Amino acid sequence: MRFVRSLVSVGLVALAAACAATSEEAEDEATAGDESAVIDRSQPALTHQRLEQIAAPLRSLDQLPAQLPKDFLINFTLKHGRLFEGPRGHLVERVVSQSSSPTAPRAILWDERSGLMISYNGGAAGQTEPNRLDVIDFDANAKTFKLTAAQFGNGRPPVWQSNADIAEASRKCTTCHGPEHRPIFSMYPDWPSFYGSDNDELTSRTNHVQERELEDYGKFRREVATRSLPRYTPLFDAANVRAQLRGTQIYASYPYRPNLDTNIEAVSRSFAFRPSLRLGILANRLMAQAATKRIVDHENFDKFGPLFLHDLLECRSSTTTNLWKDSVRSAIGRAPRTVVNNQTLHYRDLLAIFDLEVRDIDIRYSYNHEGYKNDDASRKVMEVGYIDGYWNSYFDGSATIDELIAMQLYKHLAATSTYADLRGTIDNPDGLVVKYQRRTERFKFDRNFFEEMDRKGEWIPIPYPLAKLNDVHHREGYPSRFSTQHRNLCAKLDRHLARGPGSSTGPVEPPPSADACPANCVASSYCVNHPNASQAIKVDGLPCMVAGAGGCQPCR
Repeated sequence: MRFVRSLVSVGLVALAAACAATSEEAEDEATAGDESAVIDRSQPALTHQRLEQIAAPLRSLDQLPAQLPKDFLINFTLKHGRLFEGPRGHLVERVVSQSSSPTAPRAILWDERSGLMISYNGGAAGQTEPNRLDVIDFDANAKTFKLTAAQFGNGRPPVWQSNADIAEASRKCTTCHGPEHRPIFSMYPDWPSFYGSDNDELTSRTNHVQERELEDYGKFRREVATRSLPRYTPLFDAANVRAQLRGTQIYASYPYRPNLDTNIEAVSRSFAFRPSLRLGILANRLMAQAATKRIVDHENFDKFGPLFLHDLLECRSSTTTNLWKDSVRSAIGRAPRTVVNNQTLHYRDLLAIFDLEVRDIDIRYSYNHEGYKNDDASRKVMEVGYIDGYWNSYFDGSATIDELIAMQLYKHLAATSTYADLRGTIDNPDGLVVKYQRRTERFKFDRNFFEEMDRKGEWIPIPYPLAKLNDVHHREGYPSRFSTQHRNLCAKLDRHLARGPGSSTGPVEPPPSADACPANCVASSYCVNHPNASQAIKVDGLPCMVAGAGGCQPCR
């Protein structure tokens, strides 16, 4: 341990010197003419076609890493394969990624522009699929994933196989990734079985998970250095790291955080030094695009799309729920369940409208993992399920899958003439650039990555139980700029949904003002900010609500 810790100290000094970027040499080695790191826009993205061209003349998987593009090689994380529950209660994934070990970990690499992801293990004795390169490709037009594998060996060019080409069921990609070939990656900030499993950090001397991983990681790094292991050596090319990451000198815990600095401005908190965080953010955005396409293309979308968005956003209204419940029953073939005192449909039944299950859009486990059966996450907030009426959907460290899908559905609906009144309601969509651009030194490392991720998906912040999730998930708050636009969008959706299933289409006009509320109704100051207020007749600006009904029932 003493050797590892001293190596860490050396690495921290080197990083500090690199981040200062005071020398002309360091500036010259930064990405050519571009202040940002991680994504080098002067180089083409790695696509499946380009990968096949690179692999074609090779005769061994060991030869591949050295031939991969230099900018691609800095996007990697390593799975050590030790089985333990994550520090925040995240269940370990015991099946996916074949085998791995601390000194021969599974490497996962990716391109943040194309979405291409590759993985391979160390090829050590006893490891399954020691000569197979696994690839997930994302079709940006069709919004679909495709898994393929390149089998190396016997001195021949690699043989590419689709899932259909693999005969044995246990070796098929869909066994773990499901019928749509979606990615699998645990939820931020807890990645069991990966190095840096605790928030991309390894250097704590008081955290037993980090201490154990750092000791193993030190052994692994020494193995790479002394034996020049070809599957890993290119990942730790000091000159390439320096060139790609603005002069950064490689350090002991690279590519994970070099230290535990909690200062919000600390360069070590840049996403450039948090690879598993970056991978989850990328995979979640691609998954959101794929799921949105399936929802929008479904035959039920024209009828139920606004209801789905309404409940996905946690716009709670017992009036809307009651009005639509029978229609949903017809769509899914059974009575839908409700939560929060009948104010919203159960998350699973919402998905069922479009023939989806939680595992079709949530990527934290392999497709058939038992964790997807859970409905109560109140005691383990990394799990699937409800927390105080809030569905704990996949969270990537910046946004949930629901928040990303909500933004895309909002844009889709607002682009139509029927829902033209929604346009402009979301005037503060959240994104990585707007969140982090004021962190000047950090932003220099991350700008290109943030801009690319925002192109793949901004999001609508959804209210969540702050007290239970803020500290564990490291979430940002929910200020008025988010709550106001959320309330306004909910109100507009409520007005549309108040027409009921099968109603005529066309823009919805707000209820008229009146001199007095109708019989059995009262002008309510208490309900003035409730989403249902937008559906009510107004008297002197106050919504008319049904007297004694409770729950802010609007008079129309």
